[in-house]
Order: sequence, then structure tokens, then C-alpha cells
Amino acid sequence: MNSLKEGDDHSYNNFKNVLVIINNFRINNNDAWYTSGVVLENGKRLRVKFKDFKSGDADEVFSKGNFSKHDELDEFLRRFRPVSVPVEENECSTVIEGMTAYATYKVDGSIRYFDAIVDGVCCKEHKLEKCVCTFLLCWKHGPGEGTVTAQSIVDICFIMSGAPDPRVTDFAKLVMEKLSSQSSLTPKTPFLSRKTSSNQTLNKSQVSSSVHDIFSCSL
Repeated sequence: MNSLKEGDDHSYNNFKNVLVIINNFRINNNDAWYTSGVVLENGKRLRVKFKDFKSGDADEVFSKGNFSKHDELDEFLRRFRPVSVPVEENECSTVIEGMTAYATYKVDGSIRYFDAIVDGVCCKEHKLEKCVCTFLLCWKHGPGEGTVTAQSIVDICFIMSGAPDPRVTDFAKLVMEKLSSQSSLTPKTPFLSRKTSSNQTLNKSQVSSSVHDIFSCSL
């Protein structure tokens, strides 16, 4: 993928014109979260577009053929979540030990975002309403995984929960229907799912319920 081009107005304007709902999406090649949006193309492919990349060359495109197992779809859906919200300087008291935050991490001169657990907080008296507290973050993934660094309030965002982007849900339903259709063609096995026998296929309501369960578990 292309390197980040922070503050690229042309890229941001194109991004806003195409997309309405904004997500965080975690990419595989560097395990970082990026601000993104999605487009469901012809009801068949899901295109993930990134706000901070200069051109569409960095888009990631997924089709039903990319998924052969339910576990692969589960992992894919967990890479989406609502966009995180920066912690304001007067909200620093809400960042407490043990919570998981979305935070900035510098890698080779670039700023990337990863999840971290707040390992400790060193509170200090604010100066002219400016937070000068220090937050110790233990990184959950990325190049700093398992290490602890000292960060300021401007580096930290709240991880948000909420309904998934409906276009991601629609795409997941297509994949679920495809996987269900494939499973109906396999020989019967004594190891049956608790919800569906080997000679049944998921109906549309079961597919919708399964997709909702995946998103609920990932939040």
C-alpha cells in the first residue's frame, strides 16, 4: 500500500464525495487502523477506500471468492469498527488504567494507529487548561506489541461502539449465503452445528442474525 499523505486535501475531498459512513479499518500488511469508508460495487465487491492515501491505488477490494470459511469472514468483519473519537484535554480523567484506547504510534517517521491498554496514568495539574498528564500505554498489536510507552492526551482516542456500516453488513450477507450454499453440497457429517444440520442451508434471517452476532462479539 502507498505511504500515508497526511493533510492531502484532494484525497480527502474525493473521499467525502464518495462515502458517507466513516469507519476504522485494520489492514493486514502493517496491522494498523486507518480511517476508511466502503463502496459496495454492483452488489458483488466491497471496496475499502482510505482517507489518508493520496490516490485510489491503495484501495482494498474484496469479493465473495476471497472467503472459503466462516472463520475468514469473522476475522474480516472484526477489522471494521466505528471511527474513533479523540479525547479532549478536559476529558483526561476519563482515561483510566485498564481501559483499551486507540492511539498514535510513530513508525519510521510516520504516524500510525494501534490499540493499547492504559497501563498507568501520571496526573498533573493542568496548565492554562492544557493537559500535561502522562499516560503509559501497553501496545496490543503492531511493531510495539507488548512494550510500554509514555504518551500525551493528544495521542489518545476513544474506541467507539455502534452499528456496522450497512454496506459491510450487506456484503457479509452475500458471503454467508455463498458459504451456506457450498456447505449444502458437502457430504453429511456426524459433527453437526448446534444451529444447522448438514442437510440444511441458512435462510436469510439466519444469515442476518449470524452477521449481527459477529459484529456484537467484536465490539
